[in-house]
Amino acid sequence: MICRYSNKNDLEGIARCHMKAFPSSLSSSLGLNYAARMISFYLADDRGVLFHVEDENEITGYCGGLMSRVPGRHGSATSMTQHTFRSLVLNLLIRPWLIFHHEIRSNIPLITKNLKLRFTGRTSDNAVPQPGRNQEFTPSMGLVVIGVSPDFRGKGHGSLLLKEFESRARKEGFKKITLSVRKENNQAITAYKRNGWLVSREGPSELYMYKELD
Repeated sequence: MICRYSNKNDLEGIARCHMKAFPSSLSSSLGLNYAARMISFYLADDRGVLFHVEDENEITGYCGGLMSRVPGRHGSATSMTQHTFRSLVLNLLIRPWLIFHHEIRSNIPLITKNLKLRFTGRTSDNAVPQPGRNQEFTPSMGLVVIGVSPDFRGKGHGSLLLKEFESRARKEGFKKITLSVRKENNQAITAYKRNGWLVSREGPSELYMYKELD
């Protein structure tokens, strides 16, 4: 079992791993090509972090993150939606029944925001920070996604990915790492707490967690 940084040649293997790890997600339902396009965001964005675990020449787990050094840029959800926008629309035209997928129904505000960005031509993230928010900003590296193929769970793959994420954050000079996780994902929450993560705040459906680095 080895962990290494990913490149474009790994995208299909990571996409297959993603579809095994999250079979009911919208990205998996949209097919392998869309999943690979989505994951390529981490390689295309200058803030992106992407690495994976291999076991017997198979990609069995992966981790994607986003470095945040300055305020005012779009977050991971908006940035990724803009990155995949054309592919998303085309794939929904091919599979129109997925318009009723629960992830679309629960993310109407995000979809509306991205449509407005497209129609106004403001798809870049050169946003102007809101007054007073700079003082609240702390540079951090956010864990956006971590996925492990079901056949390899419980074998240390997830812990290895978390340790590598922390290691990369330290190398990049960050003192804090963050993530959000759905409240019902008790297994993930337990794993994060076991690895030293703390809850910073609670949203309607998610917990926001952080870890201070030495």
